[in-house]
Amino acid sequence: LVKTGPIADGTTIQGSLADFMAGKTGGSIADAVINLAGTVTFTAPACQVTTSNIIVTLPTVTSQAFSGVNSVAGTTPFQIKLTCSSGATLRMTLDTATPVAGKTGVIAPSGGASGVGVQLLDSSGVTPVQFGVVKTIGATPTGQLSINYFARYYQTGSTVGAGLLSATATFTLSYQ
Repeated sequence: LVKTGPIADGTTIQGSLADFMAGKTGGSIADAVINLAGTVTFTAPACQVTTSNIIVTLPTVTSQAFSGVNSVAGTTPFQIKLTCSSGATLRMTLDTATPVAGKTGVIAPSGGASGVGVQLLDSSGVTPVQFGVVKTIGATPTGQLSINYFARYYQTGSTVGAGLLSATATFTLSYQ
């Protein structure tokens, strides 16, 4: 079965799914009917985001916290919290409109700071996320689910200039 439009949770189908006939081919007539044995009920397993706008506040650091390009500082944990129903495999894609070229998981910030970006790390706190790549989170539970990530400053230029900065990433949930 392939979904081709909106299907409400609890929708059922049964009986004949398709009935088609083709013309005469090679001396025989092709005829087929596809029947369902029983009823198919569509269930929409899903998760709802507990907090729609997750704000991660990184600590204040000085330029002396960095030792050169690719150095990092201020690693801060954060969670994406969901309320789910069981029955699906959850996948998540993280993305940003302003990735720093050649720096995995680094977002170019807006604001007054220079020579520094914000890098997102997976739950290990070590591995940078890859923007635009679907990651399998696992089976959805019934109830609360927290997905752990980390954010940190990442030196992108030869010098780090003081100032405030802001960086934005988005996540997309998908199910199988």
